[in-house]
Amino acid sequence: MVQFICGIERRDGGVPNTRLLHAMLDAMNPLRKPEVRDVAVDGRVALGVIALAPCAGATPEPARVMRLPDGLIVADARLYGEPTGTLEGAIAAERLAAVRRLGGWRGLAPLHGDFAYAWWERANGVLELGRDHFGVRPVVYTQTPGEYVAFASHPAALLGTGLVGREIDGPAMVHVMRDYYPHADHTVYAAMRTVQAAHVVRFAPGLQADPQRYWRLPIPRRRPLGSNRKELAAGVRQRLEQAVRRRLPAAGPGAAEISGGLDSTPIAVIAACGVAESGRHFFGYCLADDGAPWSLPSVDELPTAREAAAGMPNMTVLPAVTPGLWALSRAGHDPDTLLRLSPDDPANALLSDAAARGARIMFTGFAGDQLVTHRGRGALAELFWSGHWGRLWPLLNEYAEHRGGSIWSHVRWRVVIQSLPLWARRLLLRPFGRIDSSNGWVRRISPFLARRWHRELPIERIYDGADTRRNRRSEIGEWLVEHRFESHAWQAGMHGLAYAAPMVDRDLLDYSLSIPGYFYAHPGEERGIYREAVRDLVPESVWRRRDKRYPVPLESYRLAAARREMIGWLDELEGCPLVRSFIDLPALKAHLASLPDEATARAQVLDAAARGEQPEYLDGEYESVVRFVAILAEHAGVFRLPGESLPGEELPTPEGIRPQVVLARGRAA
Repeated sequence: MVQFICGIERRDGGVPNTRLLHAMLDAMNPLRKPEVRDVAVDGRVALGVIALAPCAGATPEPARVMRLPDGLIVADARLYGEPTGTLEGAIAAERLAAVRRLGGWRGLAPLHGDFAYAWWERANGVLELGRDHFGVRPVVYTQTPGEYVAFASHPAALLGTGLVGREIDGPAMVHVMRDYYPHADHTVYAAMRTVQAAHVVRFAPGLQADPQRYWRLPIPRRRPLGSNRKELAAGVRQRLEQAVRRRLPAAGPGAAEISGGLDSTPIAVIAACGVAESGRHFFGYCLADDGAPWSLPSVDELPTAREAAAGMPNMTVLPAVTPGLWALSRAGHDPDTLLRLSPDDPANALLSDAAARGARIMFTGFAGDQLVTHRGRGALAELFWSGHWGRLWPLLNEYAEHRGGSIWSHVRWRVVIQSLPLWARRLLLRPFGRIDSSNGWVRRISPFLARRWHRELPIERIYDGADTRRNRRSEIGEWLVEHRFESHAWQAGMHGLAYAAPMVDRDLLDYSLSIPGYFYAHPGEERGIYREAVRDLVPESVWRRRDKRYPVPLESYRLAAARREMIGWLDELEGCPLVRSFIDLPALKAHLASLPDEATARAQVLDAAARGEQPEYLDGEYESVVRFVAILAEHAGVFRLPGESLPGEELPTPEGIRPQVVLARGRAA
């Protein structure tokens, strides 16, 4: 089920205009999906909610703003593990209100589930916004001192109604360049912020936003190294199945992204079995490449995904075929979210198809790498520094056998280097031309960025050392995870679907984090204990695999074939001030010109396919840089840098907001 919420608090003595609330709700249903909505006004505050169905003929879930004796509450929420089972919609909002009254905003910490809510406390005049522990359900907001506070699940509700202007946050845009996301609570728009995961933001009378963190992923007590391996694997399996089953849709077919990897494949199989019990079908969507235009073979994940579905009569795996990232970059992006608009975009294609079939929830394996299917990073260094050398030496032998290389090479890279702090690691590796994986992309992209923005390149401030539990908590706590969930929610919501992310289930995380890193590294295979947990769920080709195939395997050939066209396109953009302000165009063109030509790329594809492999990807950064240039170019008449205005620009006036105040600020409110 997908619901979007919105609201406004007038701080200028005015009364909220319900026409503005309905305009905000309209902006969050651009495809005009079947809907149910509700709006409520209490004094200077108005709240609204809209529930969308995926296709014509489907009935949206009930949507209601809860009228409370002491105010209003509205929520986009699905709570799990409650005594009465899964709670959704207005019932979940009631539960959130009860939790808040009993435990204050810190009382949200024990909840299990995905939620975004707004609570208006009439007695003390406080509007509070809250977001779930990992940010699966988003909410953004804006505030104008002395005038209003406004919020919504989707940026379109604020931007499309004039509540937020198009003045961009320059440093935040730089972060977008690598398909990363704006830092912390920033968005690409200067006047709009996001409520961070595990935070509430409170607006007291006359005061600015007051963000408060109510929860941080705890590090549980570590289980003994002498624990029974089979029992640990069974515990992971039981909690993984519970995490998936509690997220199953109540009606309609099931759907999942499936890549043939260790995260998404078991989730899809468990979910398919779950909906089969009530006679429903399940659709898995796998990215695939089509080499037909060039008569080139494509080695992708689709056969593996279909092998996982074999023997399950209710599960069909469908390809989401992409025309290539260069073609998609020229097909348009949404100025509100920067997401691709093209129906040929694989994400849009699979969501649209799932919606047409009546699916309401799309399962994803996202965040598995960071937590549950831990890659064992730091496990060998952890054993060394905890004095468990008797376990370390056999494990080093296993790594040499399974991964290749000498024992001492694994000591060097998995013990010595992993024991160093990041700053020391970078200094040590630089003279040898090695790039630490945590921030290597910064060095690869910085040559294409205009000099004025180099100081704004984001650096991941994570812990990455000889403590596997701290490593995992640091990775999931990075801001890019919650912003990725935002993008998922915005893109799926347009089609009337919601994403479900079992890999951030609280029960599953608490258990997996308690397992020592040793069990993830033994026997010489990353994700060891998780492989054992899903061994009888997925084909051997899945649970044994160590590599992750590139989802668009022929992209390197497309890049070579389109080089001249791309360079000509960049020549035309020399006259675009917005592009030039962010991108060093001569450096980008020179880089593209230096890449292998079409004949070389074709030979690499054929050679790799003969071995049953993918070709080595020629340039892992070009697609994000080119996409960033395309976003800037197509919105040059929409985006404004701070202090700039566009010639002849007419500023929108939000319904019910004084126009003279809006215009006096020189931008939309």
